[in-house]
Amino acid sequence: MTWGLLLVLLGLLLLIAEVFIPSYGMLSVLSIVAFVVGITMIFRAPESEGGGTTAGLLTLIALFILIPIITFLGLRLWPRTPMGKRLMLHEPTEDTSMASLPEYRELEQLKGQIGKTVTPHRPSGVTLLQGRDVDTKTEGIFLEAGEWVRVIDVRAGQVTVRPLSEDELLQLPDELTT
Repeated sequence: MTWGLLLVLLGLLLLIAEVFIPSYGMLSVLSIVAFVVGITMIFRAPESEGGGTTAGLLTLIALFILIPIITFLGLRLWPRTPMGKRLMLHEPTEDTSMASLPEYRELEQLKGQIGKTVTPHRPSGVTLLQGRDVDTKTEGIFLEAGEWVRVIDVRAGQVTVRPLSEDELLQLPDELTT
C-alpha cells in the first residue's frame, strides 16, 4: 500500500515537472505509468494494510480531482516558465503597424488639404497635393482630371478625396485657382 501511494505521488510530481522541464512528453508518459502501477498496487494490497477496493477507488477519485487541477495550474504557470517564454509569442514593444511607417505618417498630414486631380479617378487616380503627386481614391465616384478635391480620410496609406462643393470652389484663394 505504501509503495502504491508513493508511486501515485511520484506520478503527480512527474506531471508537475512536465510543465517546467522540456521532456517532449516523456515525463507525462512516466507519470501515467506511475499512476497505473501505483493504483494497481493499492487495489491489490490487503485490506489489513489499508489497501483493497475502497482504498483504490478513493485514490482514483482523488486523482480525477487532482489531475485537472494540476493541469489547469500548470497551463496558467507555463507561459512564465523558461520554456514557455521561449515558445510563447510576445507583444511587440513598439508600434510596428503600417501606419507607423514614415511614408504613411506624411500622408496623415494631408487630411483636410485641397488639391487638384491630375488624372481621371475611376475611382482612383493621382492628385496634386502640396506640390506633389499622390495616389488617391474617391468614395466610389468618378472624377475627371483637373477637378478640385479635398482629402477627407487617410487610412493605411490610402488617401480618400471628395470633390469640392460649389460653395467651397467659390471660397478658394486666388493663388490656388491660377
